Amino acid sequence: MIDQDALMTEAASPAEDSAVIQKHGLFAPRRPGPREQAAIATRIKLVLAAETLFGEKGVDAVSLREIAGTAGQLNSNATQYHFGDKETLIQAIFEYRGRQFEPARLAMLERLEEEGRLLDVRGLMQVLCLPYLSARSAAGRYSYAAFLSQYLTKLGSAGITHPFSQGDIAPAYNRLFSLLKQRLNYLPPNLAVRRAGMASLSFCGMLIRWESTREGYATLTLRQLVLDTLEQITAAVGAPAAYEGSYVFPIEA
Repeated sequence: MIDQDALMTEAASPAEDSAVIQKHGLFAPRRPGPREQAAIATRIKLVLAAETLFGEKGVDAVSLREIAGTAGQLNSNATQYHFGDKETLIQAIFEYRGRQFEPARLAMLERLEEEGRLLDVRGLMQVLCLPYLSARSAAGRYSYAAFLSQYLTKLGSAGITHPFSQGDIAPAYNRLFSLLKQRLNYLPPNLAVRRAGMASLSFCGMLIRWESTREGYATLTLRQLVLDTLEQITAAVGAPAAYEGSYVFPIEA
């Protein structure tokens, strides 16, 4: 059986930035040399500043100039220079964190495969959500959880796509969703993906609420909340297809 405490510790340990992230996509060197390495470091600072500000204020309330200032850039146009617009910056946040999560997700999937549990909903929800514990700001806050909540409730429906939904950029992420669709084969594929989104939103909401109302959880540890939330989303994601009988109140189509 998978040791959940060991998984939480492992998934909460972020991968090294330079080892995986700087070789690909928006963080790949555009030209060799120390100046480009400095540019990559600047892009990472801008991404982390944007993640925090978007999560705290919402995307529409944050300007590119504010992001540059928060990232410590003297040039107020630095964000526009490196990313062009907010949509590209949002995709860069996903790319940065997604590549950071990949090693932990790969390791968890390998463990599930060794145990013959690749189609176990509880295991798949651990693979999906536990890496979020590693994505914290310099101030120690769950900045990615706040940003992802903004995306799932507002930005996704506005047509801003997750870059990993297109192409084979992150093997573990893509395999996770392939397995989830296989496990939930009684649902349309887009509904299975929607359930995964609601699971992420629930897990992120738990982290945000724990951070902001810790006094209200005086008798509960973060570990207890994580494990309880995993049980809730496991039950929800693995629920049967929609009930087709009558309801107390009619549901308008």
